[in-house]
Amino acid sequence: MKKKLLIIVLIGVIILVIARFIDFSSTQPAAPEAHSSGSRLFQLLSGDRVEGYSQAIEARTFRFPEDHGPHPDFRNEWWYLTGNLDDERGERFGFELTFFRFALNPGRLQSGSHWQSNQVYLAHFAVTDAAKEQFHVAQRFSRGALELAGAQTMPFKVWIDDWSIKEKPAPGKANQNKGRAVSGNENWELTASTDGFPATESHC
Repeated sequence: MKKKLLIIVLIGVIILVIARFIDFSSTQPAAPEAHSSGSRLFQLLSGDRVEGYSQAIEARTFRFPEDHGPHPDFRNEWWYLTGNLDDERGERFGFELTFFRFALNPGRLQSGSHWQSNQVYLAHFAVTDAAKEQFHVAQRFSRGALELAGAQTMPFKVWIDDWSIKEKPAPGKANQNKGRAVSGNENWELTASTDGFPATESHC
């Protein structure tokens, strides 16, 4: 009888502990990582604050090569190389290398310190191997300080660490753009040559 009573008591204690644990877990806030909408990066990408920034709300005259470079008066912009390639065996690969610039606040930062920056850069790299039905992706992000990341006009270059898209002047020929990204043991480099006049995205 005592043995049965002890077993019943133990079962009751176990049930009570489980109930308390479930109640405790349900009332605890989730880890910050679970709330992606609360992260600083998420706020940066999804925010719609435009006060103080220039806005692309009407047609404007483009001037090259100046407009290939950064436009710090705008909140965000991006540069990318994308396309399809065949290797020497005729296998098809799709690729994309994109750099994004985001301003944390409007206006030029008035500071003499190289450690401070109100610019954040993100890069996204992807390769599709059609034959193997594989998709490889990598990304990086950094502050625009201490030459960790940045963008410049002449010669054009945008970079994060050892990832970059940069202009390669070719005297007497159309300039080339070289893209470079490194992910693990993979080192990707592409040279793209211009064979026509610049065109807006809707007319490409």
